[in-house]
Amino acid sequence: MAELTVAEICRPQRSLAPETVVPERDHVQLMRECTTAWTEAQQPVRRFIRSLVRDHQHVEDLTQEVAVTIVDKFSEYDRSRSFTAWALGIARNKVMNYWSKQGRDRHRFDQLALDNLLVAHEDLHRSADDRRQILAGCLGKLSAAERSLLDRHYGESMSATTLAERLGLTTNAIYIRLHRIRRTLLACIERTLTRQEHTS
Repeated sequence: MAELTVAEICRPQRSLAPETVVPERDHVQLMRECTTAWTEAQQPVRRFIRSLVRDHQHVEDLTQEVAVTIVDKFSEYDRSRSFTAWALGIARNKVMNYWSKQGRDRHRFDQLALDNLLVAHEDLHRSADDRRQILAGCLGKLSAAERSLLDRHYGESMSATTLAERLGLTTNAIYIRLHRIRRTLLACIERTLTRQEHTS
């Protein structure tokens, strides 16, 4: 799927039924609102998808699918809630559909873990500084081997197969290790957020 600009994604006509007639002034206002909201939400959405989908191109494709759905449903968006939280909910559904189509891949989060991760992403988005500090703190609690595995897999985009060959392990063992590390990070993030809530 080709990369779309914010203006193209948020072209308001796409969110309206063909028979709907809306004044041009409302079109312009809708485009501004959509553009501003998506500009803020795009990176959190991409990060959320990237934490669950390994293939870079699929991450980009899913991010674009979220953007298109946002435009299609923008008129339904409840402005009393966080736009980013709404967008992340759409991203969650896209990831679930992606996993369903990739049914042969059994190395994926269960639904509860996905929901918990979504909540963590929503909470972490509330403060960029807090997010970086919490993540850095939780990463710092991992062992050197765990951090190295994450860096190679996500930072250097090494596949599980390549990592298995270099480390002398099976591909399944790599998936299991990555799964455990992600759960460890998620638990750390949730504990930190809970402590912050109790002290705030």
